[in-house]
Amino acid sequence: IWRGIKFVIIMKKIFLSLSFLFLCLSIFAVDLVNEPSVQAFRDAKSLFLNKEYGKALNKCEDAITFRKENVEDELEIISKAVSSKQVQKAGDKLDEILKVLTERNELIPITLIKKYFTLKGESYFDNSLAALVNHIKSKEHYPEVYKLIGDIYKLEGEYTFAEEYYSKALNYSSVFDIPNDKYEVLYLLAEISEINQDFERMEIRLLNILVDDPFYKNKNLTTSMYNTLKSPKKDSFEKFFTLYTASNYFSLKAYYKLSDYYYNTNQIEKAINFASLSVITSVQKINEIIKKRNINFEYKNIESLLYQIQYYEDIIQWGNDNNVWASFNLLARLSTKVNNLTFSTKLLKVLAQYSPEEYWRKEAVLQLSLLEKE
Repeated sequence: IWRGIKFVIIMKKIFLSLSFLFLCLSIFAVDLVNEPSVQAFRDAKSLFLNKEYGKALNKCEDAITFRKENVEDELEIISKAVSSKQVQKAGDKLDEILKVLTERNELIPITLIKKYFTLKGESYFDNSLAALVNHIKSKEHYPEVYKLIGDIYKLEGEYTFAEEYYSKALNYSSVFDIPNDKYEVLYLLAEISEINQDFERMEIRLLNILVDDPFYKNKNLTTSMYNTLKSPKKDSFEKFFTLYTASNYFSLKAYYKLSDYYYNTNQIEKAINFASLSVITSVQKINEIIKKRNINFEYKNIESLLYQIQYYEDIIQWGNDNNVWASFNLLARLSTKVNNLTFSTKLLKVLAQYSPEEYWRKEAVLQLSLLEKE
């Protein structure tokens, strides 16, 4: 009987401990959604969309203040948890610290640590308490809010202030909830440089977008494409549009902007490399989308692909937003710069007939007429 009573008591303790743990987990889960800094940021975005920019800025300031307070609270939880001699004996190793905290039934710091494991993955912290603490400290900065403040100043034409806040967002891009948001910030900084006619800085910022781009860094790919485009062989056009692929879609705008910049500064080889990347990446993306929507479609050549686009307004708009149709025409113009009139003529004839935008069809016809006069 006594054993049965002890078993019931132990089970009750386990049940209560688990219940409290789940309660803590749910509290932290709610905090992630309803944390004051997050709510203030949401309010700021809504005000921004309603063009209430002054109120949006005030909410941004609230979000920054709330975020700092939340970080201070979390650091205090960690500090108290590791202040005991038992925990200190575990050193810097998070797994050992968690064992001690579990033995001591310190559920709140355990839940806080596991929250960050969920958000970033255990491997991100390399089993180091110091790394976790440094990450929490870095969360004091709110790059999403800095970016929104930059957006407000940009719309108001205050480009100096916009650049300041975009740069601040970029400096703390490691704590963006969505890591790829840093590319959007780099694009915005490049746009401000272009507005200010600081083209050298624009170039640097666009190139920074490509730092992790495997296709840009693949010199064998760019060299091969360049040689194919220069080649006088009759099949160079067909080879270009069937042999090469790339799929880093975040880079598309940077490819075109850089190719256009290098074309206008007479850096033809660089211009060709980026125009080529833009075109083959666009072809890959469009092909993927159409194959998902039309299971019978099979890519055979660029003509068949461009012909299909006319049925999809969203693809046409995506192409406009990412300078896709412009990049095709620019590639045709660049191929004439390396004396491959066969390539440029074939491409321009395709574009004159199948480019989904009338402006670029007419531009292709104009380029063809100029080639014929040469």
